[in-house]
Amino acid sequence: MNSADREVEEAEILEAEVVDSRQPVRSGKLLGLALLSLTAMAVAVGGAFFSYHSREILSAELEAVKQAVDAVQKESGEIARQIGSAQRAYQAQSQQLTEQKQALAEQQQALAAHRQLLGERDVSLEQERARLEQAGLEMREAIQSVHRRIGADNNRWMAAEAAYLIELANHRLHLEWDVNTAISALETADARLRDSADPNWIPVREMLAQEIISLKGVGLADIEGLALQLSGLAAGVKNLKLLGTERISAARAVPASAKTETGEERNLKTLLRDGWEGFKSIMVIRH
Repeated sequence: MNSADREVEEAEILEAEVVDSRQPVRSGKLLGLALLSLTAMAVAVGGAFFSYHSREILSAELEAVKQAVDAVQKESGEIARQIGSAQRAYQAQSQQLTEQKQALAEQQQALAAHRQLLGERDVSLEQERARLEQAGLEMREAIQSVHRRIGADNNRWMAAEAAYLIELANHRLHLEWDVNTAISALETADARLRDSADPNWIPVREMLAQEIISLKGVGLADIEGLALQLSGLAAGVKNLKLLGTERISAARAVPASAKTETGEERNLKTLLRDGWEGFKSIMVIRH
C-alpha cells in the first residue's frame, strides 16, 4: 500500500470518527427540544385550566354580586315604599291636626261667644232680679193696701193671695224656667181657693189642676208654652165675672149709708170682685 492509499484510509477513518462524535450531540438536542415542548404543553394546559377555573370563580363572584345588588335594590324599593307610606301618613296626620286646630279655634270662638252671651244674660238676669225685687216690694205694698181695703175678711184675702201666686208662677216660668217653684205656687194658690170655701172658684181650681198636671209631666222645651197658658189663666182669673158682682167704681159710688150695712147684707161675691179690682188698680205687673 502506497502512501496515497494510506492517506485516503486515514481520512476515511477520521471522517468516521467525526461522524460518530456528532451523533450524540444531535440526540441530546432532540431530547432537550422534546422536554421543552412537553414543558410548554404542560404550561399551556395549566394556564388553560387556571384560566377556566378563574373564569368560573369570577362568574360565581359576579353572580353573587348581582344577587347582592338585586337584594339591595329590592330592599331599597321596600324602604322607598315605607318612606312613601310614612310620608302619606304624616301628611294625613298633619291635615287631621290642622282640621283639629281649626275645629278647636272654632270651638274656642263659640265658647267665647257663649261666655259673652252668658255674661250679658247674667247682667240681664241681675237687672231683672232687681226689677223683680222692686216689683215684689210693690206687690207686698199693694197686698197690704188690698188687705186694708177689703178688711179682715179671710176669704177675700185668700182669693187675692191666690191671684198673686198665679202671677208668681207665671213669672217663674217666663224668667227662670223654674218648674218646681211654679208648681208649688200653683198648688198653694189652689189651696188658698179651696180654703176660701167659695164654690164660684171651682172653675179656676179645675184650670189650676190641669196646669199643675201639665207642669209635672212636661219637659223644659214646653215651659214657655205653659207660661203663656198661665198668662191666659191669670187673665182669665182677672176677667172672671161672678154673679151679682159690680166694679169697684160702682162700689165706691155707694152712699155712705149703704157702707154701714152688715157683712151678711153685702154679697160676698161683690166683695171678692171689689177686692180684686182694687188690687188690679194699684198693681202693675211688668213682663
